[in-house]
Amino acid sequence: MTKTISNAHPSTRDALEVENVSPKTLDDLMAFRARLDILGQSASHMTHYNRLDEWTTPMHLIIREALVSSGFVNGQPDINKNIPDVKFWWSIYGVASNIIYSQHLKSQVAHHHSSAFKQNSTLKAEIDTILNYR
Repeated sequence: MTKTISNAHPSTRDALEVENVSPKTLDDLMAFRARLDILGQSASHMTHYNRLDEWTTPMHLIIREALVSSGFVNGQPDINKNIPDVKFWWSIYGVASNIIYSQHLKSQVAHHHSSAFKQNSTLKAEIDTILNYR
């Protein structure tokens, strides 16, 4: 089992606790992190949901593609829970979907109103934590 950190985002802890994650999946996570750099270049700095979907849509699509390529079967939790790479990517989806609860998010507005740029930066920090502890 990999090392966990007590003050991490709950889904980040979940990602750290998945055993037998393949090297390909970890490579894919590094590629996802690089894609976040690219998405961040055009992510909106406006708050209150302005252009947030321009960031969330492609970001979630990347995660969905990783889930499917890892063997994810929609509506089949009994199958999915037995595939380590699927469990891992599902936890990454959890991190992304709940990024407003991350301790790394620093915003001048309520976290749920934070900009796509801030959320992207925060997601990169969470992914970096996962990569550093795996």
